[in-house]
Amino acid sequence: MSGRKLEGKIYKRALFLAAGVALGALGTAVPAYAQDEDEIVVTAQRRVERQIEVPISLTALTGDQLDRAGIDNVQELAQVTPGFIFEDSLISSGQRARIRGIGSPTFTSGVETSVSVVIDGVVTGPTGSGLSNLFDVERVEVLRGPQGTLFGKNSTAGVVSVTTRGPTDEFEAYLNVSRTWDDFSDEVDYASTRVEGAVSGPLGPDTRARLAMFTLVDDEGLAYNNFLDTDENRRNQWGTRFSFEQDIGQWGFDLSAAYIETNDRCCGPTFREIDPDVLADVNNGAPTPAGFGRIPTLIALAAANNIEIGPENRTSMASDRVGESTTTAHVSLTADYEFDNGFIFRSITGYRHWTSYGEDDSERMAVDIADATFGDIDLKIFSEELQLISPGDGRLNYVLGLYYYDQSLDDTFRVGGALGTANPLQAVSTANSLIEVTNWAVFANATYDLTDSLEVLGGIRLLSEEQSMAGVRVGTFFGANRPFQEVSVQDEDWVGRAGLRYAPNRDLSIFATVSRGYKGSGLNNSNSGPFFSPANSADPILDPETVMSYEVGWKQRWFGGALETNIVAYHSEFQDFQTSAFDGASNTFSLRNAGVITLDGIEIDATARPWEGASFTLGAAYIEAIFDEFEGAPCTAIQSTYGICPPATPTSLAGQDLSGRAVDGAPELQISLSGRQDFPLGSYGAYVSGDVSYRSEVNYNSDLDPMLVQEGFSVANFRAGLMPNDNIEIVGFVENAFDETYALRISPAPLLPGVTSHYLAPGRTIGVELRLTR
Repeated sequence: MSGRKLEGKIYKRALFLAAGVALGALGTAVPAYAQDEDEIVVTAQRRVERQIEVPISLTALTGDQLDRAGIDNVQELAQVTPGFIFEDSLISSGQRARIRGIGSPTFTSGVETSVSVVIDGVVTGPTGSGLSNLFDVERVEVLRGPQGTLFGKNSTAGVVSVTTRGPTDEFEAYLNVSRTWDDFSDEVDYASTRVEGAVSGPLGPDTRARLAMFTLVDDEGLAYNNFLDTDENRRNQWGTRFSFEQDIGQWGFDLSAAYIETNDRCCGPTFREIDPDVLADVNNGAPTPAGFGRIPTLIALAAANNIEIGPENRTSMASDRVGESTTTAHVSLTADYEFDNGFIFRSITGYRHWTSYGEDDSERMAVDIADATFGDIDLKIFSEELQLISPGDGRLNYVLGLYYYDQSLDDTFRVGGALGTANPLQAVSTANSLIEVTNWAVFANATYDLTDSLEVLGGIRLLSEEQSMAGVRVGTFFGANRPFQEVSVQDEDWVGRAGLRYAPNRDLSIFATVSRGYKGSGLNNSNSGPFFSPANSADPILDPETVMSYEVGWKQRWFGGALETNIVAYHSEFQDFQTSAFDGASNTFSLRNAGVITLDGIEIDATARPWEGASFTLGAAYIEAIFDEFEGAPCTAIQSTYGICPPATPTSLAGQDLSGRAVDGAPELQISLSGRQDFPLGSYGAYVSGDVSYRSEVNYNSDLDPMLVQEGFSVANFRAGLMPNDNIEIVGFVENAFDETYALRISPAPLLPGVTSHYLAPGRTIGVELRLTR
């Protein structure tokens, strides 16, 4: 790194940290207009605590805050959560949530994400099954950094913890109905209706129940298929949840059972760009590798279907159905027994059954090359966690626990097509794999007050995990069959953390921690794995991923809650990070371990209530994420097709050497700013609110192909509400008000080296919402 670049990075770090310190110093200048607000409580340490007391970098959002911001899915958390981004995909198993740029970018159900999604205390497992709609939510906590000590398994980057609303002691009900529409391109009209509601109350002296539901229907989608003359990228979803609480003496039982069903024609990408050098070679008739022979066909078909390939293209010409249908059954049963001395014994039993059936047109052109691609996933999870929680009023407070996790994942992948001939489905291949995982763990987490203002904290988790994978491939689409094979791996390891927290009063907390995170071995059941691609010799087992993370934080509340500032700086080092890149030339994913990744960053959360009825929030994250060591990295589709991918040598692996390069999926800067003002309007109540978020450029593939970069962008949203009384609220809103065009993901186009595809986010949308409460 040059001296000038190093000086620039040091300057940016110093400037960002200075901004955080200045935010804290602003507390001395903020007038004490606000009364002490109700504080958000969190369960980040598996006990109910004030957010300021938790020595973790986190963003906690209540259900009311989510409603006010119009956030009803995990994807939109990126608008208000520093260090969090979401990448869309054709089916759920390819969706990615990232925290601090880390999220295991793999498109395979056998490699778990580094961001664990937990719903009502139950881990949702691999794939994107947990990245779903948010409805009737009490609270969402985004915990940044390794969280494996207390949160199940495989959370080296962080945790998204969702707590749903429980039954109430008194009768209550609400109904929200919203309608959204836009016209953000000449080809595409978008319209959507969402309904959410719940009814809750007592059934008897010690019994309470709650029933919630939602539906989401897109009349028209975010893309249009000119070849099939139909909308694409539209959703049809519904779900319900029943919650029940029963108190029997010193026992308390809390049951939550949810069922969600989706039938989405989503999310098919559209063509974005053709590499100019490749296009020039094709147009000039220069000798080109065989893979480029399809590009003239692409250009001709695009013209025939009135498609202008470019960064704003929302028009498709896929010749077959693109979509996914899923079902989710999620059950959580929590049983608490409170002893006379204040100790609590807790049991959390979880069951989750998730199925996904997806269809795709692989080459996404109006021609039959590989038109029928089907993925069928059946995931079953059973988990049991036992905790002993000490009373919270002693010098020593702790949680002791045992954990058991059992998973079965049956994955069938089928692909067929005419291979350019006139005979549909001339060749078909089917690969099936069964992955079974058993995880046992014992854990402890504790704090001890050395003095009235200084506490030492620590935790450890000892785990044992056994994984097995069996599979077979039959058919003719990719040549010879692959015989039945089995692989297995067993890991024993540990995660933990230790630190100090200084809290001279209830409104100031300064902490320093060190944490070790661990994610188990990855099993390669993708289309580059041993059960599908005869030509691929990839190792079926990826090594475990580990991380050491160091954090220092300063959390402070000023003037009874008029201002709150949370500032955290961190350094993390990942070993054997599990990653992959998609190769559009061979239509396969290349899975492997990156050697070493280092992260250095600063995160800021701030909330201010400077005068009556006003509230402002700021979230910011600055990160430098670098591949310190990444020899043998996946090559780009261009390198593979031209045959210029570096071969193996006696001292190096085959592939690129990306050591010293920025990590994919890790924008250097994210900033979000929101504000709301409540005021009277005659006899009515009213408010206006707005938020703006900025994200710097990001590369979407770990081969760091320069064609896969999304430039930095900003998005602004505005809302206005009118409340005739306490039970009615009428809201008007505009999202992406300035019609910013940006991609949620950019990837190489399958079977078309030198061509990219993208999933575009919605353009400007407007809408109205009616909220009724009782």
